[in-house]
Amino acid sequence: MKHQYSRAEIENYLLGHGSEEERARFAEELIADADFDALIREVEADKVDALARGELKGNDAEAWREFLASTGQLDRLRVAQALAERVRPRRPFRVWLQVAAAFLMMVSAAWWWTWREKPPVPLVAALRVNLDLPRDVTRSAGKEGQLQIAGKVGEVELRFAVAEEPASGYRLRMRNAAGNLLLEREGKGWPTGTLAIVVPAASFPQGMIELELLALGANGSESPVSFHRVRVVR
Repeated sequence: MKHQYSRAEIENYLLGHGSEEERARFAEELIADADFDALIREVEADKVDALARGELKGNDAEAWREFLASTGQLDRLRVAQALAERVRPRRPFRVWLQVAAAFLMMVSAAWWWTWREKPPVPLVAALRVNLDLPRDVTRSAGKEGQLQIAGKVGEVELRFAVAEEPASGYRLRMRNAAGNLLLEREGKGWPTGTLAIVVPAASFPQGMIELELLALGANGSESPVSFHRVRVVR
């Protein structure tokens, strides 16, 4: 069932709070649902306006200022602050309303043109997709999985199903269709159930790849655990 995020939850995730698993679900929802993306923009705009009007104080104000800086949106705050300064009630209400309306139309037009030419910076810096891989040491050419990497995705979490092994560590190798080594990762220890390895999305080329997981013995010996052919689609 689709999760209905409250405004408080959205604010927390935008500021980097929550577990990795929760943030991964949030990022996937952001990619898949245009309405959810629009809601996030609305929450973000409300916070920018509140910050510009001085309604946010202390740590709350500092956290949102850092968020805008990290996503390249400080110019947006400056525009909002300029608007807030111009519409302070120093004139009769009718004149104030006319000035505010005119200035808002000018800023909105400039803002629309800027974002039309330059898409906004992604709100979540490192969006992640997961790839579940069953325990399989066969090399049958008829078996292959698929990994879809959207433009916003920054990380891929490989989740290998594993059984108990007399292993002191693991080794992951990724090769392209020609057999050339693209990536090798090693780690200590051996889990039970699932071995999760996070790899930058940029490491995955378009097309077919091979993923090989090996268990490492205390003497450095290798034992095959999983072998998978995966087609990467971007």
